Amino acid sequence: MTNNAANPSPDRRRMPWRLGWHLLGETAVPVFGAIAILTATCLLLAVFDDLPDFQGAELPAATEILYFLARALDPLETIFPFAAFLGVSFMTIVKGKNSELTAIRAAGLSLAVTALPVWLLCLALCGT
Repeated sequence: MTNNAANPSPDRRRMPWRLGWHLLGETAVPVFGAIAILTATCLLLAVFDDLPDFQGAELPAATEILYFLARALDPLETIFPFAAFLGVSFMTIVKGKNSELTAIRAAGLSLAVTALPVWLLCLALCGT
């Protein structure tokens, strides 16, 4: 009689929760970095686009700053899908470069099961 408890079949093997949290953490840094960079870029473009209109008006500087900060939130619904895609792509490239994807496969976990928490995070950020 053989003991199958030590080596469960691959179709019953689940991803450890620590690995899921690690992958989510590794994805969150590039995703939020991309959100910050793309938001700053949109804010910079808004400043250069609207600043000549404000130069002739006698408005307080706080009003102008508040206007540009409020305007920076407009493109967030467009930024989130791009940031999610960039974050997942960056995480996958880094994991492949460091041979972590190979180690995950060697441990008997499928890449589809391993990528599930990452793609769920991206779908949540995209709003679908």
